[in-house]
Amino acid sequence: ERLWFFHSFSKRGIHNAADRITEGISGSGDKYPLINMRGRKELLAVRKGLTLLYVLGKVLPMLGLLGTVLGMVKVFQQVSLGNIGNPSALASGIWEALLTTVAGLVSAIPAILFHSYFSSRVDRMRTSLEEEVMERMNKNA
Repeated sequence: ERLWFFHSFSKRGIHNAADRITEGISGSGDKYPLINMRGRKELLAVRKGLTLLYVLGKVLPMLGLLGTVLGMVKVFQQVSLGNIGNPSALASGIWEALLTTVAGLVSAIPAILFHSYFSSRVDRMRTSLEEEVMERMNKNA
């Protein structure tokens, strides 16, 4: 099913989706509500994979920030214990804060980039799919 996500962006994938959308639609009457519903269903199936990337792109920086705050709390605990003159006591909290910030950003940035890339691919797929379905409907009219 994961490969289906990437296949759906190909010309063949768009053709297959157009087949599913226009299947069994003929004759007179208003066909567009049914076509619209089927088209939305096809696009929702493709967009389903984007939800995880969106959530990761939003949550991971927050987890990094949480780690930063916890690291700084650790530093201030050491200060309150009188370890202000002891750099090694403060360094572990600062290290923890910086490390979690980096981890949050390093993991969130690719998720955001992939989400943006695939969202634009889905938008282009939607346009191609609409064009193909309209061509078919005009031929059958």
